[in-house]
Amino acid sequence: MKNSANNKFKSDSQRLALSLQVSLVFKEQWFGLGVSVVHTLILRYVTNQHFTYLRGFMDYSVLPIVDLYPIEEPDFGGSIISPEILNSADEYADFIAYRRSHGAVQSEVSEKLSNLNAYKECKRKMLRLKDVPNINKYRNMPESYCHESVQKELVKNGCYLSPGQQLFHGGIFPLLNDCGEPILNCEFTLTKPLSTTFCAMIAGAHSDTHLTRQLWVVSVSEQCKVPVYVFSNAQNQVQGRELEVLFSGGARIKCLNSRHNVHYDILEIVLT
Repeated sequence: MKNSANNKFKSDSQRLALSLQVSLVFKEQWFGLGVSVVHTLILRYVTNQHFTYLRGFMDYSVLPIVDLYPIEEPDFGGSIISPEILNSADEYADFIAYRRSHGAVQSEVSEKLSNLNAYKECKRKMLRLKDVPNINKYRNMPESYCHESVQKELVKNGCYLSPGQQLFHGGIFPLLNDCGEPILNCEFTLTKPLSTTFCAMIAGAHSDTHLTRQLWVVSVSEQCKVPVYVFSNAQNQVQGRELEVLFSGGARIKCLNSRHNVHYDILEIVLT
């Protein structure tokens, strides 16, 4: 009898969740409601007793792929004979590893992002920072934020990235051998949020704060179901120039390859 009641609750919950999702997604197309509203309403309906079950079948919105490439080196002064053309994230990482910094390319990346419909859609799907106070604190006061509170907001309000999305990160890979090199093909689960960026130069600058300079090229796999928050690059945003995408904890990372190029070790990282 108890199993029958539980099954009925699950069935009713699924029907209600589906109804809410269909209804609000329809309204979103007409009124611009964020998909996170769907999640909030469903969660309010479910008691704490059944939260885990319903959370298991609740779908996050999947963000479109933001494809920056090719990136062409701008020639503001008219003195570049043959501008660099970067056709992939790997080429972009190699370019930054060789040049270390390049303000013109950074400006080009930021401007190109601003004009991409996919990036505009990603930002539109995000709650305003004032509505996610812990993520807001992370952005404005990173030295004093609570990662557990940030994690809760990411899980509750985040969206998924599409498989194939590529980003950058500057930091030391957590699994190293005795020579200080990344251990390849060994999975590590992150317990804290992971900060990434669309800009390889920003990632390189963060890497410069470590003794071992590692620039990660991060690829999202089909298996990756980790909520993210895409920060705005608006000029009035604190750190808007960082072009940041924040992953919740629980992401599993694996280093597939490592190569050295002048200033950085470039790591090929997959998120699963």
